[in-house]
Amino acid sequence: MDLFGMGPGEILIILVVALLVFGPERIVDVGRSLGRFSRRVSQAGRDFTRALEEEVDSSKAPQQVQKPAEKPQGQQQSR
Repeated sequence: MDLFGMGPGEILIILVVALLVFGPERIVDVGRSLGRFSRRVSQAGRDFTRALEEEVDSSKAPQQVQKPAEKPQGQQQSR
């Protein structure tokens, strides 16, 4: 299982260092903050993608207007 190109051993080392730097009391708050930040970044990415897709769709819409049906050339209007 690779997470961001890191194996389980590397992730464990990062967690131990974080525990030593922040301490056991603050590590939970840091984790929550990282989770919130991750959710916000994810939501912003989805919103950006959705807005971009809508913009592309709206710019294609005028090009897809159907032309009126032309009369066959063999038939002429009668007077």
